[in-house]
Amino acid sequence: MASPPLVLRFTFSTRPNPAPAMIVDLASKHYGEHFTLVDQLSVTDLSEIQRENVRGLLLVAEFDIGKLGKETMDLLPNLKVISTPSTGVDYIDVEAATAHGIRVGHSPGHFPSDSVAEFAFGLLLASARSIGYGNKSDPPGQQVTGSTLGIVGLGNIGRAVAERAKGFKMNILYHSRTRKEEMEKYLGLTFCSELKELLEESDFVVLCVPLTSETKNLIASKELGFMKSTATLINVGRGELSIMMI
Repeated sequence: MASPPLVLRFTFSTRPNPAPAMIVDLASKHYGEHFTLVDQLSVTDLSEIQRENVRGLLLVAEFDIGKLGKETMDLLPNLKVISTPSTGVDYIDVEAATAHGIRVGHSPGHFPSDSVAEFAFGLLLASARSIGYGNKSDPPGQQVTGSTLGIVGLGNIGRAVAERAKGFKMNILYHSRTRKEEMEKYLGLTFCSELKELLEESDFVVLCVPLTSETKNLIASKELGFMKSTATLINVGRGELSIMMI
């Protein structure tokens, strides 16, 4: 009897941490008859027979420190699917995967968008209210309620951020490639055709755009100069959207 195909939780670390318990639980309870999840091993740790039996790669975290490319795919001759729980796939060489006949799956939609939006608002509140320094005697920080929020990119994540901002009675501006008038009516948003206008007016700026050749280094020293000296920049996209000025 042939052994079940393998799905390898792929990681760039030489000493991978255990996969999240939810992933292991799902694999064992619902898919155990269809494949075996291999965890805490790198591709090079597998034997040749095991590598030939790998049909899928599951990327769970740590995908921001490298790129899954042709070299790894060449080691797995029967690989059929690469799957990631993130929205973006810029850390996967999709062109190489296509050339190998490998399908790439990602997770755009409301579930990851809500998670990222919650994280964005957590950062916003922590920054505004100095929550990380709660044991200090400093003043409680900047008022969020009634302040101005600028959202760069009004896709699923940008929309989810705007929905949360409404609860804080924020004045919400947005800059996007295309104007979204229905969303403006639904959430009371104001469209800024120029990024400069949004940066000048906002107390908080949240970057929600994907990383492309057009958005790489979207925020640099010139753009930071447009912002208020008291403003906060929050990037929940890829790090390369902004050039860190230290």
